Amino acid sequence: MKIRLTDVETKELVFQAQQGDKEKLTELYNAFEDFRLNLAKSFYGKGVDVEDIQQEVDKNFILSVYGYDPNKSDSAILHIVSRTKRTTLNYYNTELEYKNNVSLKPIIYPEDGLVGTLDVSEEYLDFIDEVSDFSDEEKKVIFYYFVLGYTQEETAREIGISRMKVQRISQKIKKINFSPKK
Repeated sequence: MKIRLTDVETKELVFQAQQGDKEKLTELYNAFEDFRLNLAKSFYGKGVDVEDIQQEVDKNFILSVYGYDPNKSDSAILHIVSRTKRTTLNYYNTELEYKNNVSLKPIIYPEDGLVGTLDVSEEYLDFIDEVSDFSDEEKKVIFYYFVLGYTQEETAREIGISRMKVQRISQKIKKINFSPKK
């Protein structure tokens, strides 16, 4: 990994980027290109989407630039590299844990109305019968909000509806007393 800046140059660019200079942020972004690409490549083929991990690395890089505090860390380069690596690794571990756990849970698949069949309780099957007449939109709210544990905002974004609509649908569903075992 070759960073094409000294630590003094990096600190100056970071300071200017933190002051809102987008050109200086772009200069930092380009100077750390090898680092960012190599970090993303280290996760390729390990259970996460290539585009997702590249975006995560880039996001974490930018956040580490904005999060640098010279009073807490002497080296700007060390801060940027270690924080970007650490937060990307946390993302990777969270994604793997999520993917592993989701596959073990009974799930409603809104696209085709199927239910995962690993460990489905009678209570869950009764619930599925009760919601079989629900709209696809309502089933998607069940899937994202109740089963996967997304927030109302995340659920709304995923489905393409307003957060208030998610809230109204979730209140309707809560009246059925659905509580999936997580």
